[in-house]
Amino acid sequence: MDQRVTRYIGIVVIAVLFAGGMMFLNEDTDVTGKPKLDRQLENIEAFGRLYGAVRYFHPSDEAAEIDWTRFAVYGVGKVKNARNEKKLKEELVELFLPIAPTLVIYKKDEEPEHPMVEKTMQVLAWQHYGPPGLDTTYFSSKRVSGLVSDDKIMTGDNKLFDDFPAIHKKINRQLSEGLRYSLPVVLYQKNGQTIGSTTKSRQGFKKLKDELLEMDSNMTTADENVRLAGVIVTWNQLSYFHPHIGRPAGNLDDLGKSIKNAFDDETREDYFATLTEMMEWTDDGHAMSSFNKFRIVGSRIPLEFDIVEGKLTITAVGDAIKAKRGDIVERIYGQDALGFIKEGAANIPGSPQFKLLMAIDYLLFQDQLKLTINRDGTLHNVDLTPGYGGFVDEYGHKEFQELEPGVFYIDLSRNVFQDIQDNMDELSKAKGIVFDMRGGIFTKEKVKELFGHLTQKPVQGAQWAVRQTTVPGENMATFDGGHDTLQSLEPFFSGKIVFLASRKTYGASEQLLSFVKSNKLGEIVGMSTAGIPGDPQVFPIPGSIQGIMTGVEVSLSDGTPIYGVGIKEDFTVIRTFDGVKAGRDEYLLLALGLIQ
Repeated sequence: MDQRVTRYIGIVVIAVLFAGGMMFLNEDTDVTGKPKLDRQLENIEAFGRLYGAVRYFHPSDEAAEIDWTRFAVYGVGKVKNARNEKKLKEELVELFLPIAPTLVIYKKDEEPEHPMVEKTMQVLAWQHYGPPGLDTTYFSSKRVSGLVSDDKIMTGDNKLFDDFPAIHKKINRQLSEGLRYSLPVVLYQKNGQTIGSTTKSRQGFKKLKDELLEMDSNMTTADENVRLAGVIVTWNQLSYFHPHIGRPAGNLDDLGKSIKNAFDDETREDYFATLTEMMEWTDDGHAMSSFNKFRIVGSRIPLEFDIVEGKLTITAVGDAIKAKRGDIVERIYGQDALGFIKEGAANIPGSPQFKLLMAIDYLLFQDQLKLTINRDGTLHNVDLTPGYGGFVDEYGHKEFQELEPGVFYIDLSRNVFQDIQDNMDELSKAKGIVFDMRGGIFTKEKVKELFGHLTQKPVQGAQWAVRQTTVPGENMATFDGGHDTLQSLEPFFSGKIVFLASRKTYGASEQLLSFVKSNKLGEIVGMSTAGIPGDPQVFPIPGSIQGIMTGVEVSLSDGTPIYGVGIKEDFTVIRTFDGVKAGRDEYLLLALGLIQ
């Protein structure tokens, strides 16, 4: 396969979500005859399962202090060469008991024997409001204290929500074929410190911290252990905290495949592809932003594509580009164009329309793009390279304009709000207004205020739900939720209202369009939106990567999903070759027809 094809498929990968913990190698087989690779995979799987449980649900002071990113890389290196389960257990005990002294790792035919600890009136447990990560504006994770009274726990003012695990609650799960673990999720406290550590565990914790500090801080994805740790971190983050209601967590088949892929990856792009494939399982388009920092800002080929009449078609070109509007792309790097796009889209997380958008868009970030185009029946080979500021305005509309008497066009992706304010009286009496949201919105707050002029009474928009987690398990979580609300404002815009939407309409734009769809504030013209509503969370992945995931489940006011589906248009635009060649905005023409 052409190197540029491989690079494209790799770069079309974008991040975050789903992988876990298995894998790695040793030179000897298990004493039971287990093949080397299977033994290694099982070792990493066991480490990964225990890693997430201790990191997110065991409230010891040590767990709150440790550098979990470094520990993931360090731990992979320690367990991967364990020859058998006896050695694996020894490595896991050495790794985790300094962090979780009351953890018990035991054989499957045994019963766990937890150490006796002093019982006090104060206890501690984790609460996660949304997914843990770097964004603490909307989401929060903290250890919450409680007071024991008659075997019941009363939480104080520092709680994030009401749920608190039962005082004797433990996570009891399988680690490997022959190993199990039992982990307390509630710990007693005394003098502000968690109870359970011993002289041996404290010595082990100091030694562990020292060894983590001695690690090379320049952890790159060229290091096998970094790649494997990245899969473990990502899988635990997604399987425990992804908010998509009803989606099963902890798919170990996907986990094993991702671990194996990370082990085999040879380049950074290969590794990105592994992470992206994991994310694709969640349909989470937000994950596409995970690797944006690795794209060179401005280094984009000044061109636009779309699927027109079943063909990949050039719809706009910048200066000095050896292509024309209306050219049909037959081949990309010598491969069938649509087949090439579909291959790139297959592992991109998100809705089908968003996958297509991203697969097409990433073509334009190549160092050199080789196309075979069909221009009026004649084939031409063209080589295209990036130019600074490579985004092309396909239609060239003025952001605020009166198209004809009483009919206005407003591009909400641009700063048009002073124009709106200056023309408020005219807009309230207008025959019709077309709001263009194909390119997103300039600011959520301003657009929401504008939408207040489209209703004469308060209305509800999107439903939102944030996962509240204290123990692992889909059925164990609760949700905090509500509705977005919109207040009416004067003057009321009494004319026909039409919104233009496309697969490029996502995020806050979709949440605002939910007011329109749920309350019939206007007609939506174009195509289904991207299906990426809700606020995202950012979390670190070993290898200097920041994973991005959806943090809030969002649906229309009646419960109709938006996530992974999008908001369905009321009137579908079908672009034509003639329209593209002539530079006609067929979205706008349909909207104007509705107003007339």
